[in-house]
Amino acid sequence: MRENSTSTHGYPTHPLGRFQPVLHASFGSWGRAQAQYLLMRAAFGATPQEIDTAVSLTRDEVVELLLQDSELPSPPGDWVNEPYITRGLTDAEKKELRRKNRERYRDLVVWWLKLMGSGPTT
Repeated sequence: MRENSTSTHGYPTHPLGRFQPVLHASFGSWGRAQAQYLLMRAAFGATPQEIDTAVSLTRDEVVELLLQDSELPSPPGDWVNEPYITRGLTDAEKKELRRKNRERYRDLVVWWLKLMGSGPTT
């Protein structure tokens, strides 16, 4: 969309379209509500003291603090990099692949929950 486009109702539209409100919120004011929201989205169970600390920092400093010393976790299994190819498989092989994928999905959910539960609150 170009900067001077208009909506179907004749109103001017922003070049970023529907993403503008999201971007505006990201770069808007920084206070307790925004700090609490960021910590809620990035971690579990931020305490009032942790929120106070976040408010005393800039948004960028909080993000850096959240990401510092972060190590990549081990994958839930070697299968995460396997391609999902069904071409040329028999119906029985496809059925087995779907069964295996359901099992892997459950493994992935358990892995993710354990990962989130074992991480820092902030």
